[in-house]
Amino acid sequence: MHRYKRYAARVEFGADAHIFVDTVACISDGVGFHAGNATDLSTAAGEAMDVYVAICVKKVAKIPLRPYSGSLSNRVSLELDAKVAIAAELSD
Repeated sequence: MHRYKRYAARVEFGADAHIFVDTVACISDGVGFHAGNATDLSTAAGEAMDVYVAICVKKVAKIPLRPYSGSLSNRVSLELDAKVAIAAELSD
């Protein structure tokens, strides 16, 4: 994983093209970048994200990071669900 400011990206190696490729997570648009080595990848990430944020703020008037509701849904076993419900009810 590669981090830049408030953003995170998945780093993959493209064996066919012999380059590293990043894809930014948690944004509603596709922003990708690539480079031949880790140093250049870091530079490319910063440049791509700075351009993306500038476009969002100045031209499109939108928030770059995808908004979240604050709720999280997970499937768990019935036993764990019961334990969590009991702990939540008994906690302050």
